[in-house]
This record gives sequence, C-alpha cells and structure tokens, in this order.
Amino acid sequence: MNYSKIDNSYLDSPNGLTNAEFRILMCIERLTTGFHRNKCKIPYSLLTKMSGIKNVSIICHSLKLKGRINFEPKSGKASLITILK
Repeated sequence: MNYSKIDNSYLDSPNGLTNAEFRILMCIERLTTGFHRNKCKIPYSLLTKMSGIKNVSIICHSLKLKGRINFEPKSGKASLITILK
C-alpha cells in the first residue's frame, strides 16, 4: 500500500486552513513529498482534478500568504510549487 507522510500540524485542529486550502495543500503534499521532493512544477488543472476545487491560483496565493508554500508561475497554467516546513 502506498502512502505519503504529512506533517501532524496539518491534521491538528485548528490548523488555520480553510477546507479548500487544506484540500489543495494535501494534493501539493502528495505531488511533492509523496515523491520525496520539496518542490514540483504542478499544472493548476491537475490540482483542480485531484481536489475538485476551482480557482486554484487564488488558493495557492492564500497558502503562500500563510507561509505554507512558495510558488513561481511558469506558464500561466502551472507553477513551480515548494512546500515550506
């Protein structure tokens, strides 16, 4: 069985994240730390497909402001996203 290790602070309540932020962050965790890396170029369409959340760029900006991730837009439809611990 495959699994991804995540920081316990994500599961603690309250963690300071909205439902949408949490869902997007878990997708980013899966695509980064789930593959033993701390950053990855991720298309917003993939995050939408994985999470069911639209307006991913707005959520990523919010996560950046909260110090959870950093991202660099790469083509307008994808970003190089880094998980911040």
